[in-house]
Amino acid sequence: MNNTEHKAKQVESKAENTNVEVEELSPTKERLRRIESIDHQLNGLVDVPKSKVEIEEIQNIKEVEYTTELDKLEAGLGQPLSEEVRDKIHKNMVNSPTEKAEEKGEQYDRLMIEKIVLENIENPDFKNRVFPLGSENVTQKTFQNGLDKLLDADIALPKADRIRLFKQTLEYYSSPVMTEKPLWHSTSSYTLRKCLEDGLSGGHGKFSGEAGSTNSSDQTQKGLSVSHPNYPSAETFQQLFARLSAKKKGLANYLEIDSEKITGKTLPEVFVAELFNTTSHEEMREILAKRMKMKTDQIDDEMIKKGISEEAQKAWIDYFNKQEYPPIKEEIEGKILPTISNEKLRQELQFEVNHPFPCMITLESSGKEQHLTSVSRGEKATHIPFEDFYWDTFQGEDIREIRVPENQTKKVSGWLEEKGLVGIKIVPLEIFEIKRVIQNSI
Repeated sequence: MNNTEHKAKQVESKAENTNVEVEELSPTKERLRRIESIDHQLNGLVDVPKSKVEIEEIQNIKEVEYTTELDKLEAGLGQPLSEEVRDKIHKNMVNSPTEKAEEKGEQYDRLMIEKIVLENIENPDFKNRVFPLGSENVTQKTFQNGLDKLLDADIALPKADRIRLFKQTLEYYSSPVMTEKPLWHSTSSYTLRKCLEDGLSGGHGKFSGEAGSTNSSDQTQKGLSVSHPNYPSAETFQQLFARLSAKKKGLANYLEIDSEKITGKTLPEVFVAELFNTTSHEEMREILAKRMKMKTDQIDDEMIKKGISEEAQKAWIDYFNKQEYPPIKEEIEGKILPTISNEKLRQELQFEVNHPFPCMITLESSGKEQHLTSVSRGEKATHIPFEDFYWDTFQGEDIREIRVPENQTKKVSGWLEEKGLVGIKIVPLEIFEIKRVIQNSI
């Protein structure tokens, strides 16, 4: 063997040994290794603001420090500083520290987004909540695509806030549901504020909501419309009605992220598609029977075929696109507000009548199931499979969660504090909008 052949053998042997030493990681091990790396990076991020409120607190502290320092400087000089000098000091003392805090927060949020996805990508509960119509084609890339789409969207919300809300969305849908037997109800901010005083029942539909827009002032929908969450399209249905309970023209002032503008699909289109794609042949027979006020055995296959046709779906979409159920201003101002002696409460209700924002309420029905139509009569309440009616009154203590636009969370928190209601989770309504963007990114 000559020298060249000997060196070639050495190289080949070294390559073989190298191959033996390389550990071929399974997808699960790769995820665990990456999570370990993320945890290491997170441990290195100290004093990181983890919410918009914390960043605002940092900015407020720096503003106080700036004002104090400015007063000292001007007192020492015996004259006010120029605007240019003031601006430079403000930039160094307030703007720069706040921006650094935001950068740290964004780094933290991005790492948390990746970690949550890695920890839950094989979790069926998480995937079913985010993708109720099926998650066969969902990968880690799906979530990155959703984040990219959100960051590329032409909306006013700063990108750091978009990332933070994206993280909050994943945290929400990956956390266990704490309500034992949840029911959902969507309404306006006027009704939410009013029900914290009087309780929530079907009677509120007299001057607000769908019943208020279709009935005369002397009629009342006695049962409270609620949805059972364990249906694929129930959440979309409630989010749709939350929107309809506000004024369409004012919605842009409240929703900082609107999935309709980002995905190009309206919520009525999404809901109808979900409903028709998850409804069985026999369920459609029941739906049509209720809508047409006929017996199920009178609904033949031809009727079902017509009921699920493109024309029928378009009719549903057109119907929802035309609806709007804000509080009835004239009726409330004429018949309800004059009866309220508390001046502060009356002013709050007056404002919400004129500027209603969408709300979605989670209620605990454990121990109260006997008041549901589906239980008391043993039948589905309406032609919407998951809609039911509750024939009693929920109190503030029965509320477990309230979804409102993020820019209204402080207001609602104040209402709850005023009524002494604790333990109620306030969630940005935008989490569903981000969920829709993720769904649209498969």
